[in-house]
Amino acid sequence: MLPILRTGEAIILGEAVKLPMRALIDAPPKNRRPDSQDPIVFEVQDEEHSQEVGGWGIPMESNPNYAEFLQVWHSQNPNLITQKNQEKWKDKQ
Repeated sequence: MLPILRTGEAIILGEAVKLPMRALIDAPPKNRRPDSQDPIVFEVQDEEHSQEVGGWGIPMESNPNYAEFLQVWHSQNPNLITQKNQEKWKDKQ
């Protein structure tokens, strides 16, 4: 990744082109886009008014639970199922 390139730009090189060229790639239509976005580095608005999650402008949690984070990371499953969540789920049934 080159910091000089804007979002959607690429450098094309290889046997198909005589000289390396800089190209602007059109974004795909909204119904064909991946579920991922560029990470938000800084959000000016406070958390209540923000449309996005995260960023350096959002204050950190006062007491983050890293144990749950590590459990999800090690399981490689984005859905965290903790004992508390299992008890809540059983109570709803």
